[in-house]
Order: sequence, then C-alpha cells, then structure tokens
Amino acid sequence: MSQTVSNLDLIKNKNTYNEKTLLDNLEHLSIKTILQTQKLSAKFCAEHVYCMDNINDGDEDSYLFDVHHIMYYQQHLDYNKLIKYIMQENTEMKNKETNDTK
Repeated sequence: MSQTVSNLDLIKNKNTYNEKTLLDNLEHLSIKTILQTQKLSAKFCAEHVYCMDNINDGDEDSYLFDVHHIMYYQQHLDYNKLIKYIMQENTEMKNKETNDTK
C-alpha cells in the first residue's frame, strides 16, 4: 500500500516525496502545491502540471500550467527538455483523440 500524503504534508516536507507517491495521491492533492513544494521531473510536469485541458476549461489557476511558471518553481529543469516532453504529450493526446473518433 502506498503512503497517503496531504497538501499540508507537502508543505511541511518540501522535496521529500517521490513522483510515485505523488501520483498515488494525485486525486486529492493540489497541482499548485505539488509544483511549489516538490522537486519534479520534466516528464511529470509535462504529463501532470502542464495540462491543456485545465487551460481550455478556464481553470482559475490556469497560469500554473504555463511553461515559464513551471520553470520558476522547478529551476533545476532543462527548459528544452520540458518543451520536448510537452510536445510529446500533446502529440500523444492528439493521436488518442484521433483513434477514439474512429
């Protein structure tokens, strides 16, 4: 069984949790809190933080999903690598949508 963590745990224990633990708890954690308190990989950011669905839906925190905002909190990331993962993720989403309509 995986460890259960809350947003408060993330705030109290910065850069403590691995991405598997974050993913296991994603349904009840704030993406904003994850971004601001934990060290994340470019792939995790592309798949779970930069989310076009949230931008398109008018999410009040849609500014969080901007590449520059991600880089502000995840300064260890390589910008070009992050862009690569975002482009890859967008391509996979488009391919899935195309396959779903067939």
